[in-house]
Amino acid sequence: MGRFHIEIKNDVEIYIEADSLNDCFNTITSAIKDVITDEKIESKKIEIFHLKDDFNEDLIVNFVNELIYLFDTKYFVARKVEVSEKKNGFEFKLYGDFLNDRNKINRLVKSATYHELNIERKENNIKFKVVVDI
Repeated sequence: MGRFHIEIKNDVEIYIEADSLNDCFNTITSAIKDVITDEKIESKKIEIFHLKDDFNEDLIVNFVNELIYLFDTKYFVARKVEVSEKKNGFEFKLYGDFLNDRNKINRLVKSATYHELNIERKENNIKFKVVVDI
């Protein structure tokens, strides 16, 4: 899996480095999960969604916001993701579970932002920083 580094101030800065598109989204998913909770998440449930973006800043922000939306509306936290590139965008199949009142939540995440978001993509390497408001 790719690497991530998290810095928390008034917002959360997540630095992502990955070797592939699939690795990139699995790394983002792991980072968001770690921001929300330290709980061990099983892959018991599946959530699927589509985004009609190319691989760019919009796709990153929309993907992170969808993870946040699923947590806000269903308490669903993803552990891993399968990414399929489609003719008109991407399909994301998330594996995770629903948290309940016995689970510890570290912090509530509001949304991803475009602040300082810049994707560096070279051959088998993707690097970027995404900032989420807390």
